Amino acid sequence: MDSLTQDIQTVSASQQYPAFVALFAIVLIVMVVLVGVVLIQNRRIREMQKPKFGFLGKPLNAFVVLAVMLGGLGFVYYNTTTRTNEFTDVSADSSVELSIVITQVDRANRIYKLNAIPIVDNIEWGGEANNYSFDIYWTISNSDVYSRIEEDLSFNNRGGIELNLTKGEYTVSAITYFGPNNERNAIKETTLEVE
Repeated sequence: MDSLTQDIQTVSASQQYPAFVALFAIVLIVMVVLVGVVLIQNRRIREMQKPKFGFLGKPLNAFVVLAVMLGGLGFVYYNTTTRTNEFTDVSADSSVELSIVITQVDRANRIYKLNAIPIVDNIEWGGEANNYSFDIYWTISNSDVYSRIEEDLSFNNRGGIELNLTKGEYTVSAITYFGPNNERNAIKETTLEVE
């Protein structure tokens, strides 16, 4: 759960960072200009000249206070109207299991069909409404090793692989990855006796 909180904070900070930098740059430029104007006016006052600059003939202090207040109001308005991240699908608590179904297609030629069925929260394929996408990595081994990859399987695209195997005992292993960044996985292993 800590990594989910950290991911949320990272995404939130990365989206707010450009706005903060732009606002900071504007405030910094305004402050540099105001400091420059004040220094020029102080020098003229020391030299007993009548200053040409000011805020409608008033001291610049009022202008600085007004600028800070308006900037603060703009910042508060921006932060209250900017939409924050909303997470509607929380998959951190989802349980993922994998089931392997082995079907003998042709007994004489030793052709077998292998299907992996991901079970998300006790629902095969996570249900049709969730529209999850799965990648299945197969490893079938005895003295030889067969590897297959099935990508983008779903409730409506269930996949499956067919293999022509020789006589012997095989270890069948399937790994599935799914989620926005393929961060969730499940592993299942079984044996197959081919006669």
